[in-house]
Amino acid sequence: MILRGFLVVLFIVVIATIFGGTSDTEESPREDARVQQNTQGIPSTALLVQPGQTIVGDQVGWIRIFREGATEPDQQFVAHEGAIHAIRPVGDGFATASSDGSIRIWDADGDAQNIHRLFDYHFNDAVVTQSRAVVVAADKGTVARIGSQNDWIQRLAHRKASFKLALSPDENQVASVGEDGFLRIWSVETGEELKAWKAHQGVSSVVAWQADDIITGGTVEDRARKTVDGEIRFWNVDGDLLRAPIRTSYAPITRMAISPDYIAILGESESVMVYDRQTGQHIETYRAQSGPVFSVAIDGHRIHVGIPGGGFQTWSVTNQP
Repeated sequence: MILRGFLVVLFIVVIATIFGGTSDTEESPREDARVQQNTQGIPSTALLVQPGQTIVGDQVGWIRIFREGATEPDQQFVAHEGAIHAIRPVGDGFATASSDGSIRIWDADGDAQNIHRLFDYHFNDAVVTQSRAVVVAADKGTVARIGSQNDWIQRLAHRKASFKLALSPDENQVASVGEDGFLRIWSVETGEELKAWKAHQGVSSVVAWQADDIITGGTVEDRARKTVDGEIRFWNVDGDLLRAPIRTSYAPITRMAISPDYIAILGESESVMVYDRQTGQHIETYRAQSGPVFSVAIDGHRIHVGIPGGGFQTWSVTNQP
């Protein structure tokens, strides 16, 4: 499975063909063998921090669940046949989305509940509402709702690839960003495009939505210095910029996590940059001990990154335990 190499997670599955796929839902997925695996050097590509546990997904489809304070996983098992690109909370459980074109929903004990597929596509991200509506971002610029009576699909919405998604606080709308640099807002129920605007000069690679604020990360060309930089921008729901952007040397921005106090971003490196969300000031850059990092999460004052080998590393912004 490692033959594909250590590609940047958001851009692993950009494919230029435009032919569609079909979706399918299975209520009783196969039971996966829960066995050990040599994971040395395999990137941890997705991360979710929940009360009492941290869930890590890797590039070859494995899930590892660490209880609070544990240094070894309490559970580990094969979840997908491809890289896991997203882990999202669903009630007391979680959902995983993969480059194999499937999303699985798991209960709090790590037992699979159901599986949804969109054949001939590779997933970069997915969101799941509390009512179990599933929306995915995929290659071929696709944004789609799958696994329900109200499925819809928007092909070429972001040219070659749709990268990330964010649900509105009421879960009635979903924002997507992609290769075309646009942010687009869709109705979860109907798939209608409600709003769209050019969010970044280059690609728009990450997005988050909290309250009335939408935060995006993308690239901008500095023609004077002949460089491409990363940029974090702050929008209202009408597409108006709320404040000055944050400029960063990370380009592209491959992952972003936000909290009321902090913004953490990843690039193509072994480190994570942390900013004050309110002021935009750079607080700290933390360097992982085990090589490039591909996933990040914030839990209060703690920053977590997935590291090669299926684990994670944690720092405290305030130097508290």
